[in-house]
Amino acid sequence: MDKIIRDWSVYVYIEDLIKTMMTSLRALSELQNPAMKERHWKELMNVTNVILFKFYITFILYTLFI
Repeated sequence: MDKIIRDWSVYVYIEDLIKTMMTSLRALSELQNPAMKERHWKELMNVTNVILFKFYITFILYTLFI
């Protein structure tokens, strides 16, 4: 790819967006792991300050990956 393109603000924005999305997708992939136990969910909720019911999370992850 031409080096000039890498300096464009649009290119930098899209590159950052893709990197962020890749990180998020990796995290989502890990969250659907059957090894995730109740204690993991509790720690995740504690760290993120988000209270969710396990059933709701499981349902959302299940529907995302069908």
